[in-house]
Amino acid sequence: MPGYSGLTSATLDPCNGSEEQFTSLTISLDNDGDLAYDSADTDCQAVGVPTISIAPASKDYGSVTVGSSSSQVFTVSNTGTANLELTDGVLSDETNFSLDPNGGTNPCGDMPPPIAPGDNCTVSATFSPLSVAAFTATITVTSNDAGSPTLVSLTGNGVTGPAPNLAVTPASVDFGEVNVGDTPAVEVTLSNTGTDNLVVSGIALDNTAVYSLDETGGLNPCGSLTPTIVAGDNCTVDVIFAPAEDGGPFNATVTIDSNTPSVDVPVTGTGFLDTDGDGVGDSVDDFPDDASKATPQSATGTGKIVVDAGTNALSMVAAVAEGDVDPTGKPSGFTFPDGLVTFQVAVPAPGDNAVVTITFPSGQPAGSMYYKAGSGGFVAFEGATINTDNVVLMLTDGGSGDNDNTADSVINDPGGLATPVPSSSGGGSSGCSVIGSGGNGGGGAILFLTLLTILVALRRQGARARR
Repeated sequence: MPGYSGLTSATLDPCNGSEEQFTSLTISLDNDGDLAYDSADTDCQAVGVPTISIAPASKDYGSVTVGSSSSQVFTVSNTGTANLELTDGVLSDETNFSLDPNGGTNPCGDMPPPIAPGDNCTVSATFSPLSVAAFTATITVTSNDAGSPTLVSLTGNGVTGPAPNLAVTPASVDFGEVNVGDTPAVEVTLSNTGTDNLVVSGIALDNTAVYSLDETGGLNPCGSLTPTIVAGDNCTVDVIFAPAEDGGPFNATVTIDSNTPSVDVPVTGTGFLDTDGDGVGDSVDDFPDDASKATPQSATGTGKIVVDAGTNALSMVAAVAEGDVDPTGKPSGFTFPDGLVTFQVAVPAPGDNAVVTITFPSGQPAGSMYYKAGSGGFVAFEGATINTDNVVLMLTDGGSGDNDNTADSVINDPGGLATPVPSSSGGGSSGCSVIGSGGNGGGGAILFLTLLTILVALRRQGARARR
């Protein structure tokens, strides 16, 4: 190679161009020939790639009595930097093994969505031997990982005669949302469905920050974390959840080791703390110490809805899915892009008024209308002023905008912003619209438009008569 007598060979690996380029001043790679060295060339920089990881990578079910079964939850994780797409999962032996895509606490499902980097989902595989023999099987997982397919080996022995078998119920624990300060417990039952003594060597919990075990809990306490359970018997332990803060989910695993294959019980729960009492958890609320403002996440996932009651206190603020409301009266040609929102406003005295300003994450386009929603369906609310950046509601305790129609110093007001479905012709206008000044129906607005049409027609006829 001219100019570099000491360089005898080079391996070319073009990024997105022709051949290797060199300069007379510096030996540096320019794989795509655009006169930009690879170290500074975006064509040659690394791109995100998905990486699949399955845990455990294999499973030995040990000895399982014919006619019984043993299950294992597998976690499929994306440790890469781009979305992981699972396209297939095939089990080689479906006679003695079974694969459940809906197993575990975060099921992948029959048609799993892409798994984001750092995220995961779960499946479960069960060994149910039909005869006395040693069995093997392979789970073949196909994905967009460069090393696809990924193989998970399963082994197990079908046995007869005296043999213990550990069955754990429930197979997973989900505490749901728990208030900070509460300590609910869920009973976990260890059953010996085999024909010999089940000797438990340990019951362990991997997250003791918010979870704990109580071997004296349940209807038939194990009494220790190393009980011996005779054939056909069972004992119980309690898993206790004590969230210290709002948010989550908080995950853990209870592992039970014995003279049968170990069993893992996934545990999950979410903490809830609402310092200002407006109904929105502190980890979500942008105003956790201000009872007059709240920011619940919309039911459609578009962002946060901002509810501002001025000097009045809010409570019971929550997002509501459009499908959870009676569809009677739902306006045609409109959609609720941010779902609905429900709240209560406290006023100083029965019959007092309140002004509530709501900002929806999808905006308030021209032609939008605010609808009250409840057990009777959707009703256009005439006390709403729709601006370009918010919706202002004029509410009266026991009157306009109060869903319970009771003057009790509390205004109940579930509703949402209906926006026009975009038409192919485009167009539109700006500014704000005012829908009436009272009542809960849209009849006033319709009557006004009808009278206006008649008035215009009469004026045109009068003009013709004068000509």
